[in-house]
Amino acid sequence: ASVNPCQQDDEHMCIVSVDSGHSLMSGPPDIIRSLKQKLSPPPGTTTCSEEVISKLPDLSFVMGGKMFTMQPVDYLIELEGRCTPALSERTVRNGHDWVLGEHFMRTYYTMFDYDNMRVGFSHLDLVKPHIEAIMGGAAP
Repeated sequence: ASVNPCQQDDEHMCIVSVDSGHSLMSGPPDIIRSLKQKLSPPPGTTTCSEEVISKLPDLSFVMGGKMFTMQPVDYLIELEGRCTPALSERTVRNGHDWVLGEHFMRTYYTMFDYDNMRVGFSHLDLVKPHIEAIMGGAAP
């Protein structure tokens, strides 16, 4: 099952920032608490093993009408001796509901197009075969 944390009514868009200097995925406290209940391994789980990962749902963000899904292996981290979702509570500031940091960007290649004031995403698995060309090296 997938969880969509940006379900809002038609009058309120979910505003998301992508920040390479932010390690976790941060959002409104009430939504983060609810997500952590659904996405957390059982209490006392110290490692994010394959067994733990296989029992948890995916996490999906819908942005620009497209769904960006993260599997448990993408959103879980080992922190302070336990396996936990890479989520943190953040009060809405400057109209931004969410900040997606490094954990999101490890799953989705992120392209910042400053000239056109937009951000593009592609699942890393689709980009890997072309990484040399993207980075200015030889084409695959």
